[in-house]
Amino acid sequence: MAQSAPLRSAASITTSATRITHDTLRDPVLRGTAPAGSRLTLQVDVRGTWKANQRFTVPRSGTYAVRLTYGRGAVGTFRHRLTSSAGSVGPVVTLRRAAVLNPTIRTTTRADVAKTWRPGCPVHHSALRTVEMNHWGFDGRMHRGRLVLAAGVTTSALQAFQVGIDTKFPIQRMREVSAYAGNDDRSMAANNTSAFNCRRITNGTGWSKHSYGRAIDINPVQNPYIYKKTVSPAAGKAYTDRRKVRPGMMVSSAPLTRAFTTRGWKWLSTYDYQHVEK
Repeated sequence: MAQSAPLRSAASITTSATRITHDTLRDPVLRGTAPAGSRLTLQVDVRGTWKANQRFTVPRSGTYAVRLTYGRGAVGTFRHRLTSSAGSVGPVVTLRRAAVLNPTIRTTTRADVAKTWRPGCPVHHSALRTVEMNHWGFDGRMHRGRLVLAAGVTTSALQAFQVGIDTKFPIQRMREVSAYAGNDDRSMAANNTSAFNCRRITNGTGWSKHSYGRAIDINPVQNPYIYKKTVSPAAGKAYTDRRKVRPGMMVSSAPLTRAFTTRGWKWLSTYDYQHVEK
């Protein structure tokens, strides 16, 4: 059986960079030059074997732009290279997908809080901020989340969540409660980390701190609300023994817990383990 000819290095395939560091939830674009009409294959090193990831044809301009999508959400280093159908191979490009918070902040619109704000709430939605950020998931990958917070607590909250990134604190999901029709029970049952929700205090009177965007519930299943014989959400019953510390739990020794409390947030550490407020 005849062997195929080995790939040969070709200066005709160039790349804009050979080392790239990037937010793992975003895909960098690799640019370069190659002969017009060349059929190129983007390969990825998968456990020591080069495997095809994308194929494309170089346009008449002789310049190409290819988005590096492999490994999105994972944190690690991935090697890429371009090969041509003529048997040429370009330089190896090393992409380090990094764990970063990468927050964005904007003024909250009515649409952002479609099911959680209404006229008569103690704050207008324009006094709130819609914050998006990356966070670790229980699957060991990075995910994008969204919270709605009071403008005055946004900075300290993001500083705390940066500690969560640094210490790999996992969060199941992070969505505005409108995704659950404004229903706090549904949001908790989904183990959703959330902030603003214009509602009354649970088992109390007056407006909840959530109504002001000044409270965050973190991983409600791992950190349930316990009132007399009620555990909410129901799946939180598996986490009522707070001495048995597992991933995602807010306990006094957790760096994320300390990151909030040292920044002036109060953690309801005796019955509402998910809840921090300021």
